[in-house]
Amino acid sequence: MTDRISEEVFFKTTFTEELRLSFSLLKKQNILPRLFVLSVGESISLKNDIEKLILLGRMLGVHIELVSMVESFTEGEILKIIEEQNNNPYVHGIYIKFSPSVLVNAERISSHIHYMKDVACITPISRGKLLASHPQVMAPEIKALAEFVRLTGINLKNINISVWGDNSSISRILTAWLINAGYSFRFINAGLMSTLCEPSDLLIIASAVSDFNFLKDIALSTIIDLSEYMEKSDEQFKSSSYIRLNKADIYNLCIFSNLLETVQLLEKPKV
Repeated sequence: MTDRISEEVFFKTTFTEELRLSFSLLKKQNILPRLFVLSVGESISLKNDIEKLILLGRMLGVHIELVSMVESFTEGEILKIIEEQNNNPYVHGIYIKFSPSVLVNAERISSHIHYMKDVACITPISRGKLLASHPQVMAPEIKALAEFVRLTGINLKNINISVWGDNSSISRILTAWLINAGYSFRFINAGLMSTLCEPSDLLIIASAVSDFNFLKDIALSTIIDLSEYMEKSDEQFKSSSYIRLNKADIYNLCIFSNLLETVQLLEKPKV
């Protein structure tokens, strides 16, 4: 992997085409994939994120129903909508996006999504299945890595891997996925940063980074970033070996990949 741009373009193009063909095959079986999207709050970034998701869904051939709650609302009203969609036999997936300014417990609300419709892998049951190596859906960040490895043919068996992480759920799920996949790695606790870390062939970032120069010293060849997207990291990493799998377009592709799984699960007698 020496050309970061071509690797990322190949991955996104191939992943997108695979999903488009898979959803097309479902339609030939008279199955219309349906995603219910609930937008809670109001902000420019939220609006842009939802618009990108809807555009991608249309291109893939997915029917999307959008409900926006922008004025006054209660947690109970949100939960009522979730319960209705949990019981809606025509909806295969539920996705909730909150504005940063919304003063509700987003994690608690999202946990009420039925695990068989949880396309963001946010509920305790979904994440528990992933940690136990029995996933029905995968956290989008982890799915991005898994699909990138599959589609680009990277061999992770015979290289030195380091994970830059913390105590977050993504870090825990990433390490569980690596273990279940049979990959050897060492974990670097972001909260206990040490200059004594030995260099690795591959560095996977699963936690926010403040000292990018330090990480450059750890990674001999390739850096794959799964952490929360930050514009400044684009500026600090000009290296051709820095691969961003935490961009919105890749995240959305993984949401629809999970939707494909939930459609096949809910429509199992028909598929």
